[in-house]
Amino acid sequence: MSKFDDKPNKTKSSAASPELKPIQLDETIVAGSKQNIGRSLKNIFENLPNVHFLDLDDEDDDLEGTTFDLDEFESKIQKILGVKNIDVSDKTLKKYLQYLKQNIKMPCHLTGQEDFLWEEEFVFGLGNKKEYEKLKKTRPSYTDIFNLLRFEDVISEESGILVEVQRIADKKKFILPLADLEANDENSPNSQLLEDYAVWFINYL
Repeated sequence: MSKFDDKPNKTKSSAASPELKPIQLDETIVAGSKQNIGRSLKNIFENLPNVHFLDLDDEDDDLEGTTFDLDEFESKIQKILGVKNIDVSDKTLKKYLQYLKQNIKMPCHLTGQEDFLWEEEFVFGLGNKKEYEKLKKTRPSYTDIFNLLRFEDVISEESGILVEVQRIADKKKFILPLADLEANDENSPNSQLLEDYAVWFINYL
């Protein structure tokens, strides 16, 4: 059965699956990710061959359509993985990892798709602003810009592909789930590659 859940946005609760709180190891942090509440919509889309989204133009209120072709997307992922069954598994994650290693262009600058797990209470106004700013000095934030350093060889079905990144502002290094990140420049050649991976990982897990 086909599945689809639109790419997360920064107004929703974040990505893949619940994990342990971030762990500090020297200057490297492994940050967890959150359940995407948008997944509750996937049942609406499961039986639709194509999904049509509408965006409101702020200036003239005209409706602008963007069509997502599910069959085309699944065909693309099948070619990447070399298999018909594109569900997320240890085997398909390893194949996707090799594909990204070969196709991501360096330098690759990344940012968060939306707030990371630890930021949720602050982003939604429940946490103390001063405490938030203090924690952001040692923890990764979805507002940060990171430089991709390398892909981790260790993967898991819960977190997917992990990457080591370096925050441009202060050079601190973190290990983050790739599905929680996106290209900082949406016009870069890496943007679509990262978006396809995130959509695949979130919806076919």
